[in-house]
Amino acid sequence: MNSKAINRESGQALPLGIAFLMSTILLGLVLFNTGQTASERSRLINTADAAVYSGLVWQARALNFQAYT
Repeated sequence: MNSKAINRESGQALPLGIAFLMSTILLGLVLFNTGQTASERSRLINTADAAVYSGLVWQARALNFQAYT
């Protein structure tokens, strides 16, 4: 190759590298958002389960109190 061909080809990997970098960043953001959503959903389900369990414990205590008095 002569020097003119080399000069004309310089920087050809830059658009490909930028596209790869942007797609990697986008994938990272999507994965992070998915993880945050799953974590929040799990926390919400645990909170709802704890509230239901607490209510049922109080109901059981009330029924036990009624049974023994």
